[in-house]
Amino acid sequence: VIHGSIAAYMKEIIGPKKERVMFTSQTNEISGLVSVLTGEPTLFSYRTHGLTDIFTITKENFYDLMRIQPNLVIHGSIAAYMKEIIGPKKERNKFLT
Repeated sequence: VIHGSIAAYMKEIIGPKKERVMFTSQTNEISGLVSVLTGEPTLFSYRTHGLTDIFTITKENFYDLMRIQPNLVIHGSIAAYMKEIIGPKKERNKFLT
């Protein structure tokens, strides 16, 4: 999450099958790593809360990044690193389109 927040929802297995918020990712936090690392499909659906800027990366590119900069993953600073790479908002828009 570059700016804002996203919530991860999961449907109840029993009962009325309501969706519940399991966790929320805020600015400079990452979501979805477990499924990338395990290869299993995610159990969650994600929704933004208000205006939110997100950065997505393919599994292949994430693995390349882990090989090049393993400390980013170990120390949990990958989100801040991604924000630094794509720069200010004007530059982000160029990068993401």
